[in-house]
Amino acid sequence: MKYVCTFLVAALALCAAAQEKIKLTGDDKVITVKDLSANANGSITYSVDGKKKITVDPKTVDYAWVPAPKEILEADRQLARKEYAKADKLYLAAYEKYKFLGWEVYCIAKRAYIFSQENRLKDAAALLEQLSRYESMNPEVKKHLADARKLYLNVRIRAGELQAADEMADRMLNEKDPALAFFAFCRKGEIAALQNQKKKAVRYYLQAAYLFPDIPERDSAFYHAAVLLKELKDPRSKTLEEILKKNYPKSEYTKKL
Repeated sequence: MKYVCTFLVAALALCAAAQEKIKLTGDDKVITVKDLSANANGSITYSVDGKKKITVDPKTVDYAWVPAPKEILEADRQLARKEYAKADKLYLAAYEKYKFLGWEVYCIAKRAYIFSQENRLKDAAALLEQLSRYESMNPEVKKHLADARKLYLNVRIRAGELQAADEMADRMLNEKDPALAFFAFCRKGEIAALQNQKKKAVRYYLQAAYLFPDIPERDSAFYHAAVLLKELKDPRSKTLEEILKKNYPKSEYTKKL
């Protein structure tokens, strides 16, 4: 599940260098602020250039954002060590503290990931379902949502909910984000393979590979298509193997051939 971990510690390195920001409803620009914090009722307090603090009603805020807090960075460290109980406790505490500051989705998705690693698939799905209708104008939160949706699809596949997973993948196919669409094609390939529809699975993997040539994970699509074709005794498997060897000589998938 390498793709599931794309929103781990490395992703937060960029956030650590970011600035506190707020987007007020009706304003065209995002404001860089200082001393940004959230109150229990969702109101946001901040200052501009270190001057007098301002508190605004949550209804007047499109979003507020702080760089990755130390509590979340520590939770990520514990998760990387597979200290799941510690990490879960830290994410839950961080959720309560930073849910109005851009980290609600992240903490929910991370807790769901922990549950999935512990094979608590129903618990993971219940958390991720909370995000099914979640929307945000914050570009960073949109990334968190994309990763959460990928995780939810994986959880459903692992739980054997193949029809529901396939329908979810279908909805992803029309995404503007090519990475999400690529992911959806690959998961449809996985679902078809699990249903012993190998020829259909090959088509989905090849669609992923050829429709999205710039996606870094493209080698995985070629590999899975090659393996299925080999099982079908289809000579085209050799062609895909050569593509992998030529274009992805250092890929972990090429080494598996």
